[in-house]
Amino acid sequence: MSFLIHERVVKDACQFIRDHLHLSLSVTDLAQHYGYSRKQFTRIFNEVMGVFPSVYIKSIKVDQAKKWLKDSEMSINEIACRLGYTYQNHF
Repeated sequence: MSFLIHERVVKDACQFIRDHLHLSLSVTDLAQHYGYSRKQFTRIFNEVMGVFPSVYIKSIKVDQAKKWLKDSEMSINEIACRLGYTYQNHF
């Protein structure tokens, strides 16, 4: 596949991640959603974004958590739950 197709898939995946922060998304889930193996998806994502998808997911969630901690009255536990973490300690 061409780089442009990969870029389109990865950009869509990034939007999907941002739109589904409340889910406990795994790289395997994303790969299956887009019709790739975990290994293929990770390689493609890293080529386009320069970062592994698992790192991207965590960084997006941390950025959102920072925003909520600064701008809301939500507890850390509530934020963790809203970001798809079952346990506050995993957050």
